Amino acid sequence: MASIQEISEQIKQAGMDAQSQGVNVVEEVMPGGAADNVPNTEFNSDALAKGIKHEMEHTTDEQVASEIAKDHLKEDPQYYDKLEQMKLSNIDTEIFRLMAAK
Repeated sequence: MASIQEISEQIKQAGMDAQSQGVNVVEEVMPGGAADNVPNTEFNSDALAKGIKHEMEHTTDEQVASEIAKDHLKEDPQYYDKLEQMKLSNIDTEIFRLMAAK
């Protein structure tokens, strides 16, 4: 799996290529989400890359992962940053619990 930075660069490049050709087409494989028909260029490429990387833990289809990530980011542009903070907080809580149990 590519790094978040590599995915982000791919998103940026694809957006530039589409814009230079006057193309703004979005193919949905999972219709019905909050971000239906919203092009990748409407999202922060780093946030979208982080989201795709996270969602690839649940699917092997990068387009499905992208659509799920876009749906989450459409509802909350900070979704994956908040998720990361929750994970770190849970790790800190677990470490504290284990230390206190000694």
